[in-house]
Amino acid sequence: MKRIRNYSSVWKIEHVIYNFNDLTLPRPVTLSQVFWFSAFFVLSLVLKGFPPFSLTDSLLVNHVALPFVLAWLAGKRGFDGKKPYSYLKSCIRFLTSPRIYTRGKPLDLSGRTYRDMYVTVGRDGGRKARRNARRNLKRAGRKKKERRQTDIGETDK
Repeated sequence: MKRIRNYSSVWKIEHVIYNFNDLTLPRPVTLSQVFWFSAFFVLSLVLKGFPPFSLTDSLLVNHVALPFVLAWLAGKRGFDGKKPYSYLKSCIRFLTSPRIYTRGKPLDLSGRTYRDMYVTVGRDGGRKARRNARRNLKRAGRKKKERRQTDIGETDK
């Protein structure tokens, strides 16, 4: 079999800036850190009348130090190996998604009763309940098949 080369991992490398023209930076800065700093800097300019920006009169604290700290926190690896904003996004997605899935799709439980949704586990570890559930599914399948056959028979007449 012919081996196919894949260069997609090249684009996942974080680009690092070591200097601006002749000015060497004290430590390397990634492009994502520059993006977050500029985003928080613009946000600090827009929200300068609201706390925490209105609590101090220092421009250095409001427009340099605070965006720098927020950019450092946003670019840092946090929970579950994810960055904080990515972790927050996945938490929001979890809280807003359906609770019960089957094969990756939301499960519709609107026509079912409480007894259909849950299987009680007895002393046998639930073997009897699982066996009964399988029997009920087979019976329901047979009934559905019989209904289909009668419907087909009626349309042929």
